[in-house]
Amino acid sequence: MPVKPPSLAMPRCAAPKLKQHDAKTRYEAHRESSTKRGYNARWRKARLTFLAREPLCWMCMTRGIVKGAVLVDHWFPHRGDSKVFWDTKHWAPLCESCHNGPKQALEYRGQKALEAGWGKITAARDRMAGGGSDLLQLHR
Repeated sequence: MPVKPPSLAMPRCAAPKLKQHDAKTRYEAHRESSTKRGYNARWRKARLTFLAREPLCWMCMTRGIVKGAVLVDHWFPHRGDSKVFWDTKHWAPLCESCHNGPKQALEYRGQKALEAGWGKITAARDRMAGGGSDLLQLHR
C-alpha cells in the first residue's frame, strides 16, 4: 500500500497573528471613537455623494483596472483637523484592497510617497475625465 511522503512544509504558528492582534487591540483601545473623529451622519452622506460622483477606485485605474470604489480615503491624514477632514480635493475613492494594501504602504513610507502616489492617481483620474479610454482595460 502506498505511503504518503513526509511533508517538508513548516507547521503554521499562530503566535504572529496573536501578537498582531494584541498590538491592534492596544491601538484601538487608545483611539477615539469614529464619531469623535468626525465619521458621523454628515460624513456618511458626504461619502455616499462622493462615491456616486466618483464610483471607480483611483488606484486601480493607475494599473489599468476597472474596479468599483467602496471607501472614501483622506489621502493625506487629517489628524483630527476638521478643515483637512472636509477638504474634498484630497479625498480618493478606493476599493478595499487598495485602501488596506498599497495606500497603507504609502502612508507608512511618509509624506513624499503620499505626494507621489497622489500625483499618479490624479493623473489617471484626469485622463479618464478627458476620455482616455486607452488607460483602462477590462480585466476578467
